[in-house]
Amino acid sequence: MSARANRIAIVGATTVLGTDLKDRLAAAGYAGDAVELLDLEEHVGLLTEYGDEARVVLAAADASLEGFEVVCFCGGRQTVERFAAPAAAAGTAIDCTGNLAAEPATVLVDRDGSPGATGLLAIPTGATLMLAQLADVIDLAGASCTVTLPASEFSDTGTEELAQQASGLLNLGEMPDEVFGRRLAFDAWPDVTRPDGAAGRIRRELEQLGVAAPALHALRGSIFHGITASIYVPEHDAETLAAALEPVATIGAMTDDAAPVDSPARVAGRDGIHVGELHTDPRGGAWMWLLLDNHRATTSAALKAIDARMGRPN
Repeated sequence: MSARANRIAIVGATTVLGTDLKDRLAAAGYAGDAVELLDLEEHVGLLTEYGDEARVVLAAADASLEGFEVVCFCGGRQTVERFAAPAAAAGTAIDCTGNLAAEPATVLVDRDGSPGATGLLAIPTGATLMLAQLADVIDLAGASCTVTLPASEFSDTGTEELAQQASGLLNLGEMPDEVFGRRLAFDAWPDVTRPDGAAGRIRRELEQLGVAAPALHALRGSIFHGITASIYVPEHDAETLAAALEPVATIGAMTDDAAPVDSPARVAGRDGIHVGELHTDPRGGAWMWLLLDNHRATTSAALKAIDARMGRPN
C-alpha cells in the first residue's frame, strides 16, 4: 500500500464547510492520522479538534498536497484556484465550494458519490442536490419551483459580508458589496436573468445528472444560511404528495422547543430535506415548502464521494 493511500486533506478546514466535513469524517470513523487540516496563512496555527483529538491547522502548499488520496476544498475561490489543479493531477480533488463546477474537466458528483471518478470532482449546489433527490420520487418536468438562496452559497465570505451590511444599515455606516455586487441585507432580488445566475447553473447541473428540471425561478434573499423552495406539483394532492415524499424528505419535524422546522433558521444543523408546509391547491395540484441546510447537504455529498473513492460502503 502506498504512503498516500487512504489519506485525506481538508483545505479550508477553519470554514463552516471545512469544520462540518471534518466532524463528519471523524464520526464516520476516518482515523485522525489519515486526515490533515490545512488552510491559508492567516488561519495557520489555529487550534481545533478532530474527534476528541486536539489538532493544529497547518499551511496549505503545493508540496503539502502531494501525499493525499483525496483533497477536499472548503475555502474561498483563491484556495480552489491555487491548489485544485495540482491536487487533481496527483489524485482526486473535491470542490465543495462550487467555484469550479462549470469547468469542462470537472466531474459533477452524482447521488452515488461518483464511484471510480478521479481528477477534479465538484459537489452540486444545495438546490441541485435537493431537486435531484425529489426527482427520484416526483416527476419535476411539470412542476414550478421558486428557490431562495442564502448568503452562505458564497461560503463564509458571503455570510461575513451580509453581517457587515446589516450592521452598516443599522448603524448608518458603510455597506460592503464585494461579494454580492449590491446590498443583500434586508433585500431580495431575482437571480434568474443573469447570464451566470444561479437558476442557469442549477439547470445545467441537473442536466449533467440526467434530471429534468422544473420551471425554475431563483432569488437571492437576506438569509444567512439554509435553502428554501416553494414548489407547485400538478396532478397531486397533499396526501399523495406526502406519500411520494416520504422516502426522501422529513415531514412535520419539530425543534427541541416544539417549534416546527419551517424556516432556514430552524433547519440549520439538520440533515436532509424538510417539508415545512404541504397543501392542496383549490384549483388542482399541490404546493410544498421545502427547506435544506445547504452546508449539511454539501458535506453529506462530499462524504459520500470520499467513501466511494476510498471503497467504503455508503
